[in-house]
Amino acid sequence: MEGHIEWERTMLLLMCDLFRSPKGNLQYLRFGGHSATPEQWDDFSFILKANQSLRHLHLSASLLLDEGAKLLYETVGHPACLLQKLSLENCRLTEASCKELADVLIVSQHLTHLCLAKNPIGDKGVRLLCEGLSYPDCKLQTLVLQQCNITKHGCRALSDVLQGVCNLTDLDLSFNHIGCGLWILCRALENPDCNLKHLRLWSCSLLPFYCQHLGSALISNQKLETLDLGQNHLWKSGIIKLFGFLKQGTGSLKTLRLKTYDTSLEVEKLLEEVKEKNPKLTIDCNASGEAAPPCCDSFC
Repeated sequence: MEGHIEWERTMLLLMCDLFRSPKGNLQYLRFGGHSATPEQWDDFSFILKANQSLRHLHLSASLLLDEGAKLLYETVGHPACLLQKLSLENCRLTEASCKELADVLIVSQHLTHLCLAKNPIGDKGVRLLCEGLSYPDCKLQTLVLQQCNITKHGCRALSDVLQGVCNLTDLDLSFNHIGCGLWILCRALENPDCNLKHLRLWSCSLLPFYCQHLGSALISNQKLETLDLGQNHLWKSGIIKLFGFLKQGTGSLKTLRLKTYDTSLEVEKLLEEVKEKNPKLTIDCNASGEAAPPCCDSFC
């Protein structure tokens, strides 16, 4: 184990040497599953600040922790940093580093994509992030918060910020037990100021009751193009409510993913009516499974 850790630290030092090279023109770096001391993360962050070529950085599954993250955020928020996409999936981050990250979102003129999947930042962390997202100068467009221990309370903070001056177009809340938080998010979808184009709610413990609110939001929304409801038990009652609205029209929606666990003639008839009314809408009724599609597709 000790040898493995030393190898990881050696790799980090090699990355620092690569950044120092005047001939280096690295634009994409995936550096996952590594451990390092705070001093080494500090060195990495310092060298990264001087780099003028890197645009995409993936530190997924690294033992970054809040201490290392804060060092990295100082670099990302520096005016000289041109980083556009940052993935910190499964880096053992908590709410403790979210205030510094929110400050970065306010000042960064280049960061447009952020993945914090599989970090237990919780509702408090989301509220802190929303403080940054609410600023008109925030450039972030894509935010991935898969499996971050978010509940309906975090949804309330996100809904509020989405109804204000916010540039977010892609939001992924998959694998969070938001439950009735769907109704809170629907208030944002009904607001014409909401800029969301893609919303992923895979395996979010959504309840059939709120499909009525969702259907109403979808037919009035003029910006949302993709909605992923896979691996949610909406049951027959929820599907009927949702399809009942969709057969009236779908606004701007182009792709809908869900799972019809128990089909019936009534559901099948409604599905055909929806397809006839909206020929440009693609509906995937078999979106199920233990794993959602990769959470950082847009980071490639």
